[in-house]
Amino acid sequence: MSLMARDSGGGDFELAPTGNHVARCYQIVDLGMQKSTYNNEERIAHKVLIGWELPTVLMEDGRPFSINNRYTLSLHENAAMTAVLQSWRGRSFTDDERAGFDLHTILGATCMLNVVHNPSGSRTYANVDTVTPVPQGLDCPAAVNANMKYSIEEHTDAEFMALPEWMRNTINRGDAESSGPPAQDPNDFPNDDVPF
Repeated sequence: MSLMARDSGGGDFELAPTGNHVARCYQIVDLGMQKSTYNNEERIAHKVLIGWELPTVLMEDGRPFSINNRYTLSLHENAAMTAVLQSWRGRSFTDDERAGFDLHTILGATCMLNVVHNPSGSRTYANVDTVTPVPQGLDCPAAVNANMKYSIEEHTDAEFMALPEWMRNTINRGDAESSGPPAQDPNDFPNDDVPF
């Protein structure tokens, strides 16, 4: 099943280093309906996690750093996910694409990630600041991590158990009374120079 975007942790770990890095998207995880607070108002929204590996920047154990961000599953003109995807693609979404864009098409797509460190209380977090296309002539090394996609509506128990514990806990904390937007078949769009 497609994960359609529409207009409508803890523990010790190595932080991905700051700066601009070549990256590859390897994770799309449907987190379901999640509560969040925005402008002191509690909301419930369909959230998705997008994860990238940084294949040229290795942790002490030799594996590439990875980083992820959570987004509301929306292509509304003011949605953060819209801004990220349009910056990454290098062009705006058409009205037809806004009506139903299969988020899974970004799996394996390469980009440049600008990583920043943000302190919060006694901890510091690595966050994705911007996502842009890979410049011409710059290659992204082969993927290290296997692509992972998870859909709440269509998954097996084994797929759920393969998720890290913190992701399973996040999904389980979701609002079971709500459901995400209805599924829709992806539209066929022309294959141009955008990475997805």
